[in-house]
Amino acid sequence: MSTGSNRAGNGKPAFTLLEVLVALIVLLVGILALLRLFPGGFLTIQNTAQLTSAQALARQQLDQQKSTLSAADAIVPGYFENTGGALPSLVINPNIQPDDLTDFDSVPGNAAAGTTVYDISNINRIRTVLNEHLRIPIPSPNSESGKYGAAYVLSMGPVYNQFALSNTGGPQDLITVRGMPLQRIETSESVPLGTPDTSLNLRNESQYAVDYNRDSIAFYPRLASASPVTTFRKFVITYDYYRRNTAGNAITETAVSGPATTLIVPDVDPTTIPAGTSPMPTWIPIFNNAANTYPDSATLPVPSSRFLGIRRGSEDVSRGFVLMSSVPYIGSAAPPAWTSDPYEYAWYSKQEPNNANLGVLLFNPAGHSDLENGPYGPQPLMARITYTTFDNHIIRDDRAVPSAAPYAIKLSLPLVLTNGDTLDDGTLETGMFRDPVAGDPPTPDVILMNANTGEEIGEYTNGAAVTGGGTPNFIPFTLDAKAGIVRLDPTAAANLQGVPLRILYRAQNDWGAQLQKATSQYTVMDPTAFTAGSYSLPYNNCYIGGSVAAGVGDPTKIYFPICDAGKSVSIAHLWVVEVIGGVTQVVDLQGLQYQINAEPGLFVSVQSGPPLTWIDLTAVNPNIVRFVPATNGITNGRTASGVMGISMKSRVVWKSAERWRKVDNDTVLATGSPYQP
Repeated sequence: MSTGSNRAGNGKPAFTLLEVLVALIVLLVGILALLRLFPGGFLTIQNTAQLTSAQALARQQLDQQKSTLSAADAIVPGYFENTGGALPSLVINPNIQPDDLTDFDSVPGNAAAGTTVYDISNINRIRTVLNEHLRIPIPSPNSESGKYGAAYVLSMGPVYNQFALSNTGGPQDLITVRGMPLQRIETSESVPLGTPDTSLNLRNESQYAVDYNRDSIAFYPRLASASPVTTFRKFVITYDYYRRNTAGNAITETAVSGPATTLIVPDVDPTTIPAGTSPMPTWIPIFNNAANTYPDSATLPVPSSRFLGIRRGSEDVSRGFVLMSSVPYIGSAAPPAWTSDPYEYAWYSKQEPNNANLGVLLFNPAGHSDLENGPYGPQPLMARITYTTFDNHIIRDDRAVPSAAPYAIKLSLPLVLTNGDTLDDGTLETGMFRDPVAGDPPTPDVILMNANTGEEIGEYTNGAAVTGGGTPNFIPFTLDAKAGIVRLDPTAAANLQGVPLRILYRAQNDWGAQLQKATSQYTVMDPTAFTAGSYSLPYNNCYIGGSVAAGVGDPTKIYFPICDAGKSVSIAHLWVVEVIGGVTQVVDLQGLQYQINAEPGLFVSVQSGPPLTWIDLTAVNPNIVRFVPATNGITNGRTASGVMGISMKSRVVWKSAERWRKVDNDTVLATGSPYQP
């Protein structure tokens, strides 16, 4: 008799029920062990996909800026606060650290009405673009916007904007549009304000004269003419100023950036000028009020009693562009009433909910061919635009319409947010511009724009494409929100092959994209203006350590506001004392580049002021012991010349497992002339 397992019928070996159960248990344990590996694997795949998308989006954002001619002077922390005027005023806070992604718990008490915590948290802390440069474009005759003027799409829209009437009755908005800086002539005069100065020699409209002792300014006079409809010129002045400390005594606390001042300068009536003569420049008050004093308002950064004076050489004076209307011209029947003065602009894009605007401007077509006198002779008319982005969590994808069907466009991010989606805080998505007024329709989920002409050509809202939209150019398209794919209608897209599009949308996980840029030109703080006190710096200033007689600051460090932490600068000339082998010599360091300290633990306070960051020359050359004023007569005793910001950072953030993740992409920009005296 066999001692093996009994087999029915065929006599071959077989498994008992017990053996089968043991095998199943072993197999089950193995399968469960393998299954435990999958969630981690899925999470790793998801994180890798998010990281890849973030890197691609950061590169795209940076490449767009590197290839444009409209790079801004700086991108800084800014917000709007109430100042008692018709519109809130822009405030720049140099004490915001660039890597700080903190979400605020409350809104500052002086913030503009309607400001929410969302507007000033994480990557929305840095969203003010200073002086985006452009040459006035040529109108596109075959476009809808070209019927009204020369269209320009702000590079980082949508923007935050409001309209109101100024004190003179004209329209105003929240952006500043001005020409290039005029040439300064510094003087001290005794001619009364409002009286022509026969001794003042201004050669053309590109020059101005300034008298710091009495805070007055004079411009080259312009005769009124029968041809221009306008009878005045607008000038915009920005400046830094010194202020007393909070105790109100004579100790200087800091030099800070003052609010922009707008001056309206009337043209000279030719009938008031004697025959055969030319009009003379007239001195006018900088502060544009009867007493010519710094404005006194409880909502301004400092009351007039603490104002000590404009810092010499800090002002930027330029022709201001006149806003022609507070009514956007999209779909309008008539163009703006342009005059022969090229310094004019209007809005093409309409206002959206919550003071959002896509950021498409119109310029007087005469500006494209106009020339203005510059320090190196006549040059094309340029404009500088300062604005604040609406929301850095709105993604901008620049794509070209495919040259053949199917007209499918892959977005940088999948999981596009659409109306009704549940957000991280449990609320529902209400569209790109957030929280419409009760009873109003939801705001768009996706917007398509023609990047050349500024025309909006499509919207996707609440699960369907909008086919009307208020313009004749809207085209049908579908959205695969999960995959992040826009598919254009083949018939409509056939007429748009190769056209550059700007696609705006928001994505799940609170994705956002931000640009940070070092200031193009830093002003070296004048140390003689300080006594012992609290030291802080405006966003566009630096301070040479040890410059004051008392030796304030480390004698081998240059200090910067912490909003510049991690940025790179190039310095044309630095005069230092170097000691090698007991031999002391003065050295002129030329054209060197430095990275500003980015480690918060190493920020320092100079004389009990707010934290500052720095570059330390001993990290490059340990033989340097201190700075020294130059004695070559070129720099008037300055220790540094030509401090220029040369870096730009593209940052992309998103939330994963309830925490912020980020990807940064940095580049060094061309600096132009290495020497700026």
